Amino acid sequence: MKDVVKEITSMAIFNTKENNLIIEYQIVFQKSIYNDTLIVHYNDDKISTDIIDTIFLNNYFKIFLAQLFLSETINNISCKSEEYIYFTEVLSALWRVRNLEEKSNFIFKGFNEINYIVDKVNINAPIINELNVLNLVSGGKDSFASDILLAKNKRTIYRCYLDNLNIKSNEKEKEACSKLYPTFQSITLIGFERLVNLAVRTSDSLGDPPNHNFIPRGRDILSIIFALPYAIINKCAYISHSCERDLWLNNKPSDNGFIPLHDSQSKIVISAISAHLKQKYGIGIFSPIAGMSEYYILSNLFNKYPNQISQIQSCFYGDWCSECKKCIRYYLIQQRCGVKILNFNDSIENRVLEYKKKYENAKDEHLPYYIALCDLFGIVDYSKELFKIYNDDLFPVFFTNNEL
Repeated sequence: MKDVVKEITSMAIFNTKENNLIIEYQIVFQKSIYNDTLIVHYNDDKISTDIIDTIFLNNYFKIFLAQLFLSETINNISCKSEEYIYFTEVLSALWRVRNLEEKSNFIFKGFNEINYIVDKVNINAPIINELNVLNLVSGGKDSFASDILLAKNKRTIYRCYLDNLNIKSNEKEKEACSKLYPTFQSITLIGFERLVNLAVRTSDSLGDPPNHNFIPRGRDILSIIFALPYAIINKCAYISHSCERDLWLNNKPSDNGFIPLHDSQSKIVISAISAHLKQKYGIGIFSPIAGMSEYYILSNLFNKYPNQISQIQSCFYGDWCSECKKCIRYYLIQQRCGVKILNFNDSIENRVLEYKKKYENAKDEHLPYYIALCDLFGIVDYSKELFKIYNDDLFPVFFTNNEL
């Protein structure tokens, strides 16, 4: 980290007239104080103070800020006594990966001023229909694959897109969603780009393309908690959060516990949040693609859904940049499938050769997509492993059809 954050403070209110969740936050650095506001706009008049639990959402927003900036303390966590363990589990796991990324050894000193409260009854017990699932969509192949699987399992699918969550490719992602899905609800974030730019200035592992993108760590926590009101009003029993097996289980052991190398796309983090939401609202979280490799997902989409897959937006820089790691992987899988659906620049071949050396000279199973890339680069044949589908213990009982 380029700067040390001493403490995080925030407060949230819901403006019913504008359908806005307004979060005012303060980040106290060693030599300066940053104050700003994040507005979460809901494009649905059914969202109300009976649905929005500002205390709960604000708590998780503080968790997001604390891990992103490696803050020593968080002020004013308010929760029921049995909820404290979930906040601790989530923050501890994300803290470990953030310290690893920043090559730091900051120590979280704790939550200041924990207020134990009693929840509103109507927020605690929403009406749930077991057929209904809220799928968090991004315009990429993962949420599209999840949508296919949810339909195969005869679920009633509601979809939610967080507008302005990805500051570099938002318009392309939103356009992709409009082409892939007949309907989706949207949540608009106002002021998030300022927060990301602040994080880029203070972090050594964010916003340095093509090796580091502009996706803040823990981003998916915000996707889940801000979309939660839509899950409630649509009576959803589950939120579908799409994380493939390569990310889901890439958790590195350490002296302080497992490190979720892909932060909130890890089963460690999502399991804790799912248990929390189950206890509080009766709503679970799972990933329909948690049993599948990226290799399996993408190759099946290329072969079975070529028209739809041509519309996806997955490059974090707004188009197929042909420079980032994701472009390299998609390019190699497309080559293996013998199709040309996604368009890459000719310069990508040079990036492929550079990237291949990293995998030829390393035997580290925790390198991102290690098995898939070793296979694609011709280092080791892992084809049988890559096409195997696994069961995940977060899968709901209805989830029996798990082949694309």
